[in-house]
Amino acid sequence: MGYNHQSVFPIPASCFPFFNEKRLKPEDEVTVPPTVERIAGSRPHHQRAQMNLDQHDVIGRGSYVVVRSQDESFLVGWVDSLWEVMWPQGSVMMVQLLVCKIGDMDGHYQMRRIERMDEERTVNAEHNCAQAECVVSNTKVVYKERRECATRADEVRHMDHTHFIINSASLKNSELHRTISDLPLHDVTPEEWVNCIREGLAAWGQPQPDIE
Repeated sequence: MGYNHQSVFPIPASCFPFFNEKRLKPEDEVTVPPTVERIAGSRPHHQRAQMNLDQHDVIGRGSYVVVRSQDESFLVGWVDSLWEVMWPQGSVMMVQLLVCKIGDMDGHYQMRRIERMDEERTVNAEHNCAQAECVVSNTKVVYKERRECATRADEVRHMDHTHFIINSASLKNSELHRTISDLPLHDVTPEEWVNCIREGLAAWGQPQPDIE
């Protein structure tokens, strides 16, 4: 086990957000958005790979975030790029988003659908594999002692990059997920809880408990 300096001396909350030192992948490089060009002018500006929002949350290209719009409503956005504009008094951090359209409830997952749109804004979702009919392929790279080997593991291969669902069962930021999902809720009866437990145990091949 190695020594983790940040676990002993955590970064103060006043230091967030900040760009970390992760290098930007060549395939993630994009042209400078007009909003960034307008704010930067002749000042130096750079695309960055990742931003630390707090001690636990890190976003980068492909992350999903929730922001408040000018009318105080919530928007779900897909992070297209992160930018840092250098000013004499410090840097300005910018996030370029593609706004997602909130759809109806998915019949397979019983969760709210979202669809990535072309509308751009500067400011925990899962892929909808049932709708896109994604397949499991033996293509995931396996590393041994930090080196890529010839072995491949099973992974889900997404068949599109447009349709997703909001993971309303997320344990992290659960209230925000439920607010954005806006799913119809009903009180679960004791009998329904019992049936749920029995079905779950049966799926795992466990003996049925005597629950009244």
